[in-house]
Amino acid sequence: MIAAIALELLLVQEPALVPAAPPAAAPTAPAAAPAEPGAPADVAPVVSPAPAPEAPVAAAPGPVGVAAPAPGPPMGVEAPPPRPRRFVFAFLPALTFGLAYLPSTNLAFFFGGRLPRSPWALGYQITLSSGLADRYTLGLFFTHRHHIMAMRAFGARERGFLALGGGAAFLVNNPVVEAEVKVGFRFGRRKRGVVGGLFRLGWDVGHHEQAPVPQLGAFVGVAAF
Repeated sequence: MIAAIALELLLVQEPALVPAAPPAAAPTAPAAAPAEPGAPADVAPVVSPAPAPEAPVAAAPGPVGVAAPAPGPPMGVEAPPPRPRRFVFAFLPALTFGLAYLPSTNLAFFFGGRLPRSPWALGYQITLSSGLADRYTLGLFFTHRHHIMAMRAFGARERGFLALGGGAAFLVNNPVVEAEVKVGFRFGRRKRGVVGGLFRLGWDVGHHEQAPVPQLGAFVGVAAF
């Protein structure tokens, strides 16, 4: 009985007396083979550094949303005067006195143009007259004058007015050689109004006069330079 119990105890304890197998070693990488003598060593590639990013250029400081001023004349320099008109027109009614006691009325129309680079205007003037200043009773009917006239403004502020020229007048059908001068003053904001005096010298060759006869008068009208 005792021998049987001892045998069972021996069988129970036998597995614990068997030594445990050692744990398996972890796989290791194979060692690098030694370099052969005389073989060149591996050289690491040279990597160039990346260029630094360029700094943004800052815009010049200035007003935002403000339009640039329009170019103008320099300081202290006056702006050029406005360009004068090329076409010139004048209407200068006048009252003239001659040898007779009654005057003549005159309606003068001037059409011309300003000369290049000159203050003068050159053109044609036609005058319709009626009265005794043109001598003889033929002047009462109809006298028409045809003159080539030069006209200009003068003075520091161009307030003066000057017109001179000459041509022919016809007492119905009798010719008269004439010269005429007007001197006046320009008035108004745009200086288109003109008032002044008139001097006319005419030689009635149709009636075989021995000398020219003068006429004096006054005029008022408009002249658009």
